[in-house]
Amino acid sequence: MSVSLSATAGPFYRTLFACGALLFAGGALLASSIPSLAAEPVRFDVDWSPGRSSHVNAQLEVGGDLSLNDKGATKKLKMSVLGKMSYDERLLAAQQDKQAFRSVRSYLVADATIKIEKETTKPQLRHDRKLIVVDAQPLKATLTSPEGPLTRDELDLLELPGNSLLLDQLLPAGEVQVGDHWKHSNELLAVLLELDAVADSDVKSVLKDADGKVAHFEMEGTVHGAVAGVATDMRLKARYKYRNEAKRITWFALLIEEKRPAGSVGPGADVVAKLLVEITAPDDATALESIAEGLAKVDAPTVAMLEYASPSGQYSFVHDRRWFPMAEQRETFAMRLVDRGALIAQCNVSHLAKVDMQQLPTLPKFQEDVQKALGKNFQRFAQATESNTSSGNKIYRVVAEGNASELPIRWIYYLVSNAEGRQVVFAFTVEEALVDRLGDVDQDLVRTLVFKSPAPASVAKANEPTLAKPRK
Repeated sequence: MSVSLSATAGPFYRTLFACGALLFAGGALLASSIPSLAAEPVRFDVDWSPGRSSHVNAQLEVGGDLSLNDKGATKKLKMSVLGKMSYDERLLAAQQDKQAFRSVRSYLVADATIKIEKETTKPQLRHDRKLIVVDAQPLKATLTSPEGPLTRDELDLLELPGNSLLLDQLLPAGEVQVGDHWKHSNELLAVLLELDAVADSDVKSVLKDADGKVAHFEMEGTVHGAVAGVATDMRLKARYKYRNEAKRITWFALLIEEKRPAGSVGPGADVVAKLLVEITAPDDATALESIAEGLAKVDAPTVAMLEYASPSGQYSFVHDRRWFPMAEQRETFAMRLVDRGALIAQCNVSHLAKVDMQQLPTLPKFQEDVQKALGKNFQRFAQATESNTSSGNKIYRVVAEGNASELPIRWIYYLVSNAEGRQVVFAFTVEEALVDRLGDVDQDLVRTLVFKSPAPASVAKANEPTLAKPRK
């Protein structure tokens, strides 16, 4: 089974997928200081007017090692990422006191080249997902497309550190003089670095120079945070520039050195990332006006989900953002659910061969297949039901209980079929102690399954599905 690149590169540092070459003068980010020109206190006002528009170019270069646990031994993989982003952005709303900001972006370029050892992938944003809405709150910035759910690869591509909507939060709150320092909050650093939380940080900025037109700043420090349930340590160095005419930060360069151990949904990492963000006036400041007016009609819960489409093109479904891909083949897919840092469940998805309608199994036959798959781990069935979706799919749902690795486990199996004899099996594995945290996530996910056309040409002579074995 091949390991998906999204499962390796994405979770350890999701922002690595929108990137490109970055040149720092002399190779040293903070090597020189700028002569002080301003002796009087200065204030840096920001234009937070709805309708403020800008053009953003972002580039990132990442290199280093991933580390995987391979049968008790640590295996290191060389990785690199190169790519770029370019988009127009319009501010929709800003509440500085509540740290709530909203914008809409129209992407012109969003691509990357990711290399892990000898494997290369080049994720891109679909043409009908070029429009992105950014909702930023304390600790989290959420990116969605009003045109429909994004895929995990698309989300990883877009989630870039140094979010252009939030960069101005780095500026001092009141008057400062050249040489003054101020500390950045853990909440701001979490959202700027795409971390779930920051436990401790000593990151500070300093005003290096201000001449009435342009001001230069430097930032440096360490961050101890967490993402997907794994602690991570970062060392940051940055420079950024404020232009009085634009009333905002227009240039931001960031160097990140990160060390992170392997977690339940991603490998460990020892990487260096170099980011450059440049913000200029857009060619057409009115281009996003009509788009912004129509955003109120968007079904927010639907577009906040992520979409998965099988490599074979035979089916798709949507799921919430707590699911992370682990491994993928043409007809099988595995993912894990992580909630507030804890591994809650695993789901294995298998696409079965098309059969004649007379060969579709009955619910009791499906239960037999489940019990056979679980083997000695099986103890009893807790539930077995049959239902139909509005799209015409028939769903068998079988809940089994037992033990694996001396832990009480619940397995929830689904067989989803349609009138053409097409079939997909979902197998959810969850510890009994975590069943309440899983809630109805499994049922909500399975009911979104859509069989794609055309149907596969092959028809199985017998229905003997290979069901997932229990997770150890």
